[in-house]
Amino acid sequence: TVDACLLMSILGWVTIGIGFASAGWVGLLLLGFWRLLRQAGENDREVERAIASLPTVLFRGKHTPLPLLEGREPAEATSCAICLGDFEPGEELRILPCVHLYHRACID
Repeated sequence: TVDACLLMSILGWVTIGIGFASAGWVGLLLLGFWRLLRQAGENDREVERAIASLPTVLFRGKHTPLPLLEGREPAEATSCAICLGDFEPGEELRILPCVHLYHRACID
């Protein structure tokens, strides 16, 4: 009976140790996920700032004056490649670094 009690005691301590190790592992996983979520939030803010810094132009028809970007002239487009809607006079367009035009709402 002494051997049985000793065995049960050892098994109990092993079970407790495994439980603590598992809890520690889960805690480390949660900490890692929390850090990833925080970093993703910071990246989202950087992306929003970058998008907001892109130039916009008010569409006035085919003869809308388009600014040069890094010496390149934007291609003349009559529709947005995202929503496939035609540009209407008075709509605000966003010019991306690839010098293509899109509806501002489609990019923002």
